[in-house]
Amino acid sequence: LVDGRVSTTFSVQLDDGLVELAPIGVSKGAALSATAEQLGVDLADAAAFGDMPNDLSMLRLVGHPFVVSNAHRRVLQEGFPVIGHHDTSAVGHAILDLLDGRQPATVS
Repeated sequence: LVDGRVSTTFSVQLDDGLVELAPIGVSKGAALSATAEQLGVDLADAAAFGDMPNDLSMLRLVGHPFVVSNAHRRVLQEGFPVIGHHDTSAVGHAILDLLDGRQPATVS
């Protein structure tokens, strides 16, 4: 019913499911791209962190994409570097590593 009229994605895993609908072209990636352009930030130098399919458009834009180890399988299948579980503050640790000029530790 919505094919071609809106974009669909999801950001949470629920027993009953949840589908997000947005106007075509509205995504985290589009917002990040517009913001980076306004601020003069080169996305090749930017990092992003994600765990759900609604993060993919953003992760594909940046030079340093990372996903948490408990990310949705569709996100993990993309081949981005995988950091630890979100419950262990993996994103915070990765940000600190980046700010200190180190590559964040990844898991296999």
